[in-house]
Amino acid sequence: MRRAAIVLLLLVGCASASSNHDLRVSVSQLISHRQSVITTGTRLFRVRILNRSHEAAVFVHAIHLQPVGPDLFSDDPSQYFDKQVDPGETAIFEMSLTVGTHNVLETSSLPAMESVEVTLNGTSNGKDFVDSGTYSIGREVSGR
Repeated sequence: MRRAAIVLLLLVGCASASSNHDLRVSVSQLISHRQSVITTGTRLFRVRILNRSHEAAVFVHAIHLQPVGPDLFSDDPSQYFDKQVDPGETAIFEMSLTVGTHNVLETSSLPAMESVEVTLNGTSNGKDFVDSGTYSIGREVSGR
C-alpha cells in the first residue's frame, strides 16, 4: 500500500512537471450584503483561474476545495467542469463547500476560515496535470 502511494505521488509529480501551464488562482467567498462571514456550514466560493501561458490552452477538468484551519473539514467531492481557459483569459468557477468542525466546542468560538486549499486537475499541451495550493480567501458581495 505504501509503495502504491509513493508511485502515485511520483506519477502526479511527473505529470505536473511535464505540463506547460502557468496559472494564477484566486478565491473569494460570496456573501450577501447582510451576511457575516461564516466558518461552518455551506459556503459559496468563486474560483478565478488566469491562464498566464502565451501559447497553450488549459482544460480544467475538476477542482477540489478543502478548508484550512484548526478542526475544520469537508467531505465534499471534487466538482467537474471540463472548461477550456485560453491563453491570457480568466475563467470563473462558482463552487459550494460544506465545512464542518471536529471541535465539540461552540462553533461560534471558531475563528473565520481565512484560506482554502485548491486542487486543480487539468490538461495542457496534451499532458495531464494536478496543481495544488493554499490561497487566501477574499470576500465578494454577491450580485456584483
